[in-house]
Amino acid sequence: MRSPTMRVILLGCGFDTRPFRLGGGRWLEIDEPDLIAAKEARLPASESPTELVRVPIRFRHESLEATLIPYASTEGAAIVLEGILGYLPDNERRALLDALGRLFPRHIVVCDLLTRAFLARYARGVVRSLREMDVQLTASSDHPEALFHELGYRTLAQISIPEMSAELGADGAPPAWLVRLLPGFRTGYCVWELQRGT
Repeated sequence: MRSPTMRVILLGCGFDTRPFRLGGGRWLEIDEPDLIAAKEARLPASESPTELVRVPIRFRHESLEATLIPYASTEGAAIVLEGILGYLPDNERRALLDALGRLFPRHIVVCDLLTRAFLARYARGVVRSLREMDVQLTASSDHPEALFHELGYRTLAQISIPEMSAELGADGAPPAWLVRLLPGFRTGYCVWELQRGT
């Protein structure tokens, strides 16, 4: 944790346990009411070794910007959008980033981004299975970071998920030689760290 007092916002936090595992930070977890309730029953925020606030929101029915207004700040913040942007069309991605910029003029976004080529070549089965469940996983560009740059972000880091999985020997990870051999596979699914403001 770069700063022990930095505000860290987990949008669509799921069952993430970072506040319990990472030292420092003032954590804000936001997700659907049922998920927040289930998480609170099993791992109460009051037991977190760091400051942790959980906020329920019905994403399709309530305004995320209005929900975040009480936590708006001109101080630096880190916003985690893990497993979020691939399910949003471009106009909703832009609206989300615009809202975050208004509320937190100085922040870092940590997110995973997929390229259009990666989805078409290496994730067809996943896309098809999700579509059968009426869930759309999309990428409209081979440079998904371009939207961030257009909105004034700068890239701090780009980490290949396939490459890191191979290096760590994760279960089901592709062999390292294959990752090296296929540059579109290596760079098509990455974790990005992008900064807005100074």
